[in-house]
Amino acid sequence: MKHSKIFEQKKLLGIIVVVIALVAVYSVFFTGSTKVDDWKYSDNSLGEVLQNMVTSSPMGVMSTSNSMSKELGYSVGGAKDIANFRANIDANYLPQSSDLTYEGLFYDYYFDTGAKTECTDLFCPSYSYSLTKDPFSKKDDYYLSVGLNSGLKASEFKRKKLNLVIVLDISGSMGSQFDSYYYDRFRNGIVNPDLNESDEDKGKRKIQIADKSVVALLGHLNLEDRFGMVLFDDEAYLAKPLGLVGDIDMEKIKQHILEIGPQGSTNLEAGMKEGTSLFDTYLNVNQDEYENRIIFLTDAMPNTGDISEEGLFGMTKKNADKKVYVTFIGMGVDFQTQLIEEITKIMGAN
Repeated sequence: MKHSKIFEQKKLLGIIVVVIALVAVYSVFFTGSTKVDDWKYSDNSLGEVLQNMVTSSPMGVMSTSNSMSKELGYSVGGAKDIANFRANIDANYLPQSSDLTYEGLFYDYYFDTGAKTECTDLFCPSYSYSLTKDPFSKKDDYYLSVGLNSGLKASEFKRKKLNLVIVLDISGSMGSQFDSYYYDRFRNGIVNPDLNESDEDKGKRKIQIADKSVVALLGHLNLEDRFGMVLFDDEAYLAKPLGLVGDIDMEKIKQHILEIGPQGSTNLEAGMKEGTSLFDTYLNVNQDEYENRIIFLTDAMPNTGDISEEGLFGMTKKNADKKVYVTFIGMGVDFQTQLIEEITKIMGAN
């Protein structure tokens, strides 16, 4: 009888082990619970201000489109639009002269580049010129347009896998309204009562738009891409290590991102340095298979750090030499376009 009880207990234990194993297998293959939430950043000092900002912001993300034209082409680096110039006019501000660039203006329009035949190669440059009088000097001016045509079809296009690091500015100025100037908050040394940041009717804050933009961007990543994130104010913080998207609980990561709020001063150099360090083990990846890129979101209002040739400029160039390329995205109508315009003259930056 005693041996019978022991046998029954062992049998019961064996059944329990099998059930646990089956639950684990189901968890791995069906629920995806093995995906990790490796978010590292935590800051509880924002308190009620942060909570109000999060709850007042819709949790949905901006709509995106995956539509592509039948034929693809190339584009040059540098400025990609003059949206900041137009946004300042719409908000009744006088734009900075640096808001208007040749590259940005040309990028917004289509030009007949003289292509006479269909391009069937990977790259088919074409050229067209025009002659007009300068309205001031009355002398003749020649203009040459260059078409960067390609025979590559959208159906044939396959982008490289991406090692992507987002570097996000969370400094105090990112808490100001997207459609107003940060320094307009102050009058005679005190906060301007006409621009109360708690007034939801004044428009969205830069950090809200930035957070939602990053979340929308993540929706375009594939399982074999890698994603990491760095935050910075007067110093830099590792928010998320660079890791395979397929191993990450992206929904939890998106939620963490939507909860980020502003604080501190602005040290662009610290953000770039920390973001660059995430690529230390990925500098020797197969360049035909992977692209290393930093996307840097900021209102570019630096008040600490080194933005000289040896600082932010120097790091951006060194990154490009190592095939780590940088895209800068300006946030808000008071975005410091002159600084970023200079940086984007570096090869590999836009």
